Amino acid sequence: MNINKNTKFLIALVLITFVVFHITCTLLFTLPDKFVSKPLRDFSFSYMYPIFNQGWALFAMPPHINKELWISYQNKNGKWSKWIQPFSENLKRHQKFRITGDSKILLAESSILHYLEKENFLQFKIAEELKGDTNSVYYLALKYAVCQHLKIEKIEYKKIQIRVLFREYSNPQITKTLHYSSKK
Repeated sequence: MNINKNTKFLIALVLITFVVFHITCTLLFTLPDKFVSKPLRDFSFSYMYPIFNQGWALFAMPPHINKELWISYQNKNGKWSKWIQPFSENLKRHQKFRITGDSKILLAESSILHYLEKENFLQFKIAEELKGDTNSVYYLALKYAVCQHLKIEKIEYKKIQIRVLFREYSNPQITKTLHYSSKK
């Protein structure tokens, strides 16, 4: 196949134009709102959102709080287990091989803990340890995830206790704790 110079030039020009267009739209779509005008944001949104949206923002702030989930459960004999982190194996598998479904479990856990911290933000200004609201939709989602985990692990239990720790990265000595206790 013999392509003349003008055709090669035209193909290269179209490809380069598309790459520059795509990179520009990606930047306009991901930059914070204060750096992009509304018409440009709307234009880039109409191109990027249907195919390339990932729900993340460029230059996102790193988290300032480390969140830890700990559970203990009471078995049939009435004896309580040691405190464990129920999704620690999911984290290990995810860190070994990122393509597993464990990332979705970890994201769900992280999101629920984030919203529990936000929900109790004002109470944490008064006290560092709180008895969590067992009617909270975030707690109910967390309890469901923990119960499903115990079911998958074939652990039979009567009651569970959930402890959520929030530690500031800048000062790990400052710990805020939510406590929950409930039956199946």
